[in-house]
Amino acid sequence: MWNRVILKERGRNAFRANRVTCIFASFILSVVAGGGSIPTTTVNINNEQIDINNIPPEVIKGAIAALGLASVVAFLLSVFVFNPVQVGLKRFFVLNATDSQTGLDRNTIGRGFVEGNYTNVVAAMFTRDLFVFLWTLCFIVPGIIKAYSWRMVPYIIAEDPQITGTEARMRSAQLMYGSKMDAFVLDLSFIGWVMLGVLTLGIGNIIWTNPYHDATDAELYRTLKGETSGTVAEPELQEALLVDVEAVPRAEDRPVKAAPETPEAADVNTDKDTADNDNDRTDFVR
Repeated sequence: MWNRVILKERGRNAFRANRVTCIFASFILSVVAGGGSIPTTTVNINNEQIDINNIPPEVIKGAIAALGLASVVAFLLSVFVFNPVQVGLKRFFVLNATDSQTGLDRNTIGRGFVEGNYTNVVAAMFTRDLFVFLWTLCFIVPGIIKAYSWRMVPYIIAEDPQITGTEARMRSAQLMYGSKMDAFVLDLSFIGWVMLGVLTLGIGNIIWTNPYHDATDAELYRTLKGETSGTVAEPELQEALLVDVEAVPRAEDRPVKAAPETPEAADVNTDKDTADNDNDRTDFVR
């Protein structure tokens, strides 16, 4: 089982080693992830609230049509542009864990758009999002569980762009088996940083919390796969993870303990000593 503290330490060190590029990559990732807003029935203009029920129906219909068109455009951008970019950025954070010189290039942010990869990447990511949405319709909680179960799909697709969506979801479910709750707790551990970021009008989240979390998430993927060698780490962290081999005595240097004497062996030795004493007395008499 992985350790949350060590995982976050690795992510923080990887982020610090390539700070500017990680901030830029994480900012793009937060943009392509999308967002939402809560609709209201009133609009505040010049400190006066206007009830939308008093707006002419033609204006409302035009606004609804514009909103619908914007939703369709946003959906198409998400499927055909943002998802491939997300796959490439996930690849960047994985490579950055072992190479602080990693940049945003064709092999990272452009990986999902490479000829021969694009169609499969779009299809695999779309089916992941679709199934998460359908599971969310079942009282939300199943959707959250599936979202954590398929959390590693973008990383898996980034590593193998030719993989099918079904196989990517199966592999992600295998990696996340037994770790979904721990991953949820890992996300909760960033709440303090998120709140501090809100107090700075989001600037703290852009320059610290988001790249820190994205780098840690990449470390989680590497850890679940068993790829922790070559991770950028501070000396004190390395000392915490490594065993002091010199402190362990070698087998040939260890003292050999005598086996405890059994009662049978003690009786035999006693008889032998008695016989030797009798022989000595006989010789003396002679």
